[in-house]
Amino acid sequence: MSFTLPDALSHYRATLDKNHKFWGYFQLVASATAAFAWSRDRFENGQLLLPLAAAFAVFAILNWRLVVESQEELLIAARCVKDYASKIGVPDELLPMIQAIKPDSTLRVGVWHAVLSMATLAAVIWAHCGLEPLRN
Repeated sequence: MSFTLPDALSHYRATLDKNHKFWGYFQLVASATAAFAWSRDRFENGQLLLPLAAAFAVFAILNWRLVVESQEELLIAARCVKDYASKIGVPDELLPMIQAIKPDSTLRVGVWHAVLSMATLAAVIWAHCGLEPLRN
């Protein structure tokens, strides 16, 4: 069985989709965590906010690993697609599509995930301290 360019692109797309799902899970949980922390119905003494922050921190660490490992796999898949395309001689009309495959580095993705995780935890802690949100 021979490997074709459509096979390589299909693997790249599947890896990209998996990566987007991990980011989607993170966005959903981070948004829900921040929204719950700032909801008007939160407990007055904040008895759930610290366990909420701890649970989110555990989730964020595990999700960070998934996102970073998936990004590494995406970089490998992109490199394979580009190497394979250069070996078989892709037609000129397909070159822009191959050249457009430029996934971000794992460092950039990992840092952004960590920054967004810290911002979510800061929102929970801010709510726990009883501070009012900033208003213009």
